[in-house]
Amino acid sequence: MPEDFVAAIEFETMVFGRHQADLTGRPRRTAGTLDHSSYLILNVLQIAGPQSVAELSGITGLTQSTLTRQTAATVADGYAEHILDPGGAIARKLRITRSGIAVLTKERALTRELVGEIVADWSIEERRSLAKMLKKLNNDIEKRSGRTWPRPSAEDIRAYRAGEGE
Repeated sequence: MPEDFVAAIEFETMVFGRHQADLTGRPRRTAGTLDHSSYLILNVLQIAGPQSVAELSGITGLTQSTLTRQTAATVADGYAEHILDPGGAIARKLRITRSGIAVLTKERALTRELVGEIVADWSIEERRSLAKMLKKLNNDIEKRSGRTWPRPSAEDIRAYRAGEGE
């Protein structure tokens, strides 16, 4: 009987999702760290620029009521702020603050350090292959869902790596 790769992928992505929350330290809100929802929201705001709750809903697939609660906590922490829509629309948008950029940059660096430690014994080709396959999986999921996550440019990634993502 051939191996059921789909079942293996389903199981391993489920386990990976659980490990990722533990690995990053973002399973819940704790002092000085971002919770998972704030980490995602701030990443979108930094990469894509100011977004309305409706636009965030279109990217994340979360309901607007869920995002309203999540963004309220992010705003209360001072990591994002409400601004008038630069395009003149009635809806206000959320924009990442300098404090948000600082905490996101710090947490992104810590997460990358942890992931780097885990894959330290992997060859460059194994690391490259995993990154490529995860991107392919996410792109195919996005095609199916019709929701596209904004991605940083190569220049943005270099700036984030250097701590200049402000």
